[in-house]
Amino acid sequence: LDHGDVSALEFMDAFVLGIVQGITEFLPVSSDGHLVIAQGYFAAFNEKAMTFDIMLHFGTLLAVILYFRRDLLGLVYFLVGKGVPDPDFPARQWFWLIVLATLPTGIVGLALAKPVEPLFTIPGFAAAAITANGILLLSTMMAPKGDRGARDLRISDALLIGFTQGFAILPGISRSSNTIAMAMFLGIKGEVAARFSFLISVPAVTGAVLIKSMELQGLPVAALIPYGIGTAVALLTGLWAIAFLLKVIMKGKFQFFGYYCLLFGGGFLLLRMTTL
Repeated sequence: LDHGDVSALEFMDAFVLGIVQGITEFLPVSSDGHLVIAQGYFAAFNEKAMTFDIMLHFGTLLAVILYFRRDLLGLVYFLVGKGVPDPDFPARQWFWLIVLATLPTGIVGLALAKPVEPLFTIPGFAAAAITANGILLLSTMMAPKGDRGARDLRISDALLIGFTQGFAILPGISRSSNTIAMAMFLGIKGEVAARFSFLISVPAVTGAVLIKSMELQGLPVAALIPYGIGTAVALLTGLWAIAFLLKVIMKGKFQFFGYYCLLFGGGFLLLRMTTL
């Protein structure tokens, strides 16, 4: 990215990549994997691909905060000792479960951060990982019928779900796919699994955004404009994607995203092999 000159092409790149991030961050198809592949065709962001990814994640973080503001407000009320606004939401229990889930996520994420960063420039790896992600999604058809509700989550559930979330640092492995699939295999209701998955993403994504945001220091204002466009678009499309995913899960169709991953990831790999 030429920080001294922001072209119309870069604005369009930011807009398109913001849409890709907003939709694929919450649908279990891997936003990072799609961004790695998309950035292979949008040369403007090759130099700062990782930083731009983080800014897009900031947009989708805002989408989670807005969509689940009632739950998050309940967690804040618990912290300050006020009454919980939603009596059906176990704020005290979920606060500590979210904290516990964040610990293994952070450990795995920190251990893999440096080795994984070069993979963000390899579209072939991202496509292969998306294909593997599709297999995981299809495997949820064998998960037991979930009957465990919000108050039934245990410490072991939080640790296992948080552990799988850590591996979503790999481009092509979906965070929501890993966490929701793990929760489903633990017998947790789909809608509860999705709710917990979104809430535990808040501290994980916030930490990543804060760490990588230091790379934006010293950039000229003009260079920040495309980042802002991408963030705003990711926020708006992310709100739509959350609502859509929850509807799909309620209908018991979560595994259908696996077919898309197999077609997209496998198709891209096949295309690469035939054009070499």
